[in-house]
Amino acid sequence: MDPWNGYGGRSLMAGCPPCVYRLTRGQRVNNKKIMAASWVAASMCAVAWCQAPAATTAAIADCTGVTEAKSKSRQTDDLQTFMFTAVSLENRGEARFHAQYVTPPSECVFGRFDAGATPVEAIYSPVVEDLQTTHWRFHVPGAQPRDIIVFYDGNASLMSKKTIFQVVEERDGSILFYSMFRDRPTYEALKPLVTSIIDGSLKPVVGLRWPPGAKEPLMDAYDIKRYK
Repeated sequence: MDPWNGYGGRSLMAGCPPCVYRLTRGQRVNNKKIMAASWVAASMCAVAWCQAPAATTAAIADCTGVTEAKSKSRQTDDLQTFMFTAVSLENRGEARFHAQYVTPPSECVFGRFDAGATPVEAIYSPVVEDLQTTHWRFHVPGAQPRDIIVFYDGNASLMSKKTIFQVVEERDGSILFYSMFRDRPTYEALKPLVTSIIDGSLKPVVGLRWPPGAKEPLMDAYDIKRYK
């Protein structure tokens, strides 16, 4: 049983009763479109190679002349939008069950701050909105490094017809989803969010993992009441 919300080891659908309605009724999600979006994303990955950035910042220079675009940095708690991402992940299969984004064209260290006693480096990348592109990477160095990724979710943006950015982390075999933004999130908006993730005061909305040899991914942690 997962300590975050009392749910552990459930399948994606069994662990999320509202999602069953939204998917099986066919009134809100068109699975063929999701499959098509997944195929397009997979094709882009064949060209740009979807992978997580290396967990190091040793060779990354500080940003010079980088100015963020103005944004309201509005978050969204739309369950249907999250399900576009979750089902797209499931359609990728066990071998490729990872958060899906391409290596950014460039990176620079935008800022540094402390989350309690933990040092954090905020690594900025320009957004390419035709791809699943990393926009921010918040790197925690040390013996057990962490990378909290903020990426433009092309699949969810295509299906929901609005810009979607996901805040995720892959840790201990799980893909952890912390938040979604409907606007391009700024550094100032993300800094307190990331601080809460690192100090443990903000728990994931959903944690998904695919046990070796299983037929489908499992939802082993979520706070689904945050999604509507």
